[in-house]
Amino acid sequence: MNQQAVDEALALVETGLSGHKAAKRVAPDYDVTPRTISAWAQKAGTPLGDASNEVAKKARSVAKAQHDAKRAQLMVRLLVEIEYLFDRIHEPHYDFRGRDNGRVEFESAPDGAVRNYVVSAAVLIDKLRLEEGKTTTRTESVSVDAAEQRLREFIADAEEHANA
Repeated sequence: MNQQAVDEALALVETGLSGHKAAKRVAPDYDVTPRTISAWAQKAGTPLGDASNEVAKKARSVAKAQHDAKRAQLMVRLLVEIEYLFDRIHEPHYDFRGRDNGRVEFESAPDGAVRNYVVSAAVLIDKLRLEEGKTTTRTESVSVDAAEQRLREFIADAEEHANA
């Protein structure tokens, strides 16, 4: 058994190579097959496959932590943008109107702009709830009897208007 070959293969595994690829890269330097390098590592008590799995686990946990941090930053940014949209409703607002695009100023946002701000904020709130893993739909449950009663009332009302 050549401990130096095993150490080189383990060093390559630490850089992210699989156990097989590390053994394959080290083997020509020692005029042996990759299987021999793997066998030496097994005898030394440090199987290349196990070492490769550990490196992969660490890499996945680091990637997950980075992903979670980015999602948290996104959620904070969504909240900031939602606040901005609601604040814009009460701030002075201007628009360009008329044939020569004259600037018109308002003390607060006009109805159309308010609607646009609120719809935009609602979409962002919906996205924020999705990121938090919360539901974004509302379901109503109505008993069959109540639904039948509503249907009867609707039909009676429609017949009354049709016969009037």
